[in-house]
Amino acid sequence: MKEILGAYSRDQKLADPHVHTNKSRDAYLAPEQIVEITVASELLHTIAITDHDKVSPSIEAFEYAQRHGYSLEVVSGSEISTLDGHLLALYIEYDIPSHQSVEQTIKEIHKQDGLAIAVHPFFKRIRSLNQQRILDVIKNDDPEIYLDGFEIFNAGVNSYPKTTAIKEAGEFYLQHKGFLGAPIGSSDNHYFTPGRGLTAYKKDLKESIKSRETAVLMLEDHESAQIRHHAINLFPKEINPLVAKLEKYRELRNKRE
Repeated sequence: MKEILGAYSRDQKLADPHVHTNKSRDAYLAPEQIVEITVASELLHTIAITDHDKVSPSIEAFEYAQRHGYSLEVVSGSEISTLDGHLLALYIEYDIPSHQSVEQTIKEIHKQDGLAIAVHPFFKRIRSLNQQRILDVIKNDDPEIYLDGFEIFNAGVNSYPKTTAIKEAGEFYLQHKGFLGAPIGSSDNHYFTPGRGLTAYKKDLKESIKSRETAVLMLEDHESAQIRHHAINLFPKEINPLVAKLEKYRELRNKRE
């Protein structure tokens, strides 16, 4: 594993707080399949299912893990489409309406005692919070409007070699870290490799984020390949066509860039 921000030690746990299932239009595997791949990889202690604008898939994944007696902690959440860009909500119990301002969305997350996290900031290929809107949140006087975390590494964004969004997010976080909450790393997984981006923590993920005691990591290519191997072994009929599709997509993208 490669350290992006902060140091990793073996007494820390690992979480991927930004994972999608086929309940999002742009993702492919069912909640229970994501749970099975995560358990088989023996990497993660915690995973958050964060489909677009809906909490129910995360509850479905949680209940599946519980029924099977897995020790994996499955956190409830969703990735909310605000008027200003996407915002991650963790530890919420019911849906928050989309297409509200980022400030109103943050308030509603905090009403549920949830965590509000800026995801893939500054990335222009997806609706993302820009620098000005994040500064607006920082400067807001309402005690309920603040960020609990800031995603400085997103493995999906990282797969675009020419983007500067991750570099910009890291630099922005270091400049304003007193106001952006905990540093967060995630996979933003839409396919079959949860854990490519990681948040390291001790004891409890929610409390570690609230106290800003997290480290951000990414997997090396050979470690991601191990997860892919588990996924293919578990669900070959679903994964093999996806692998072929991904390879074609990356070929076309590289030609365009």
